[in-house]
Amino acid sequence: MQEIQAFGVLGAVVVADWMNSPPHRRNILRREFHVIGVGVCVTTLGPMWTQNFGYV
Repeated sequence: MQEIQAFGVLGAVVVADWMNSPPHRRNILRREFHVIGVGVCVTTLGPMWTQNFGYV
């Protein structure tokens, strides 16, 4: 499962946006996921944020 947000300025703002979106929040809080990868790519338009969730 992956959550992506383009061009959020601060990580805390991006996470707040994800948690305020019912589908994203549901994915983030799924108990089946045991590992997470978090990344950011800084572009000329601003940072692009991603979270990847998985199983062990």
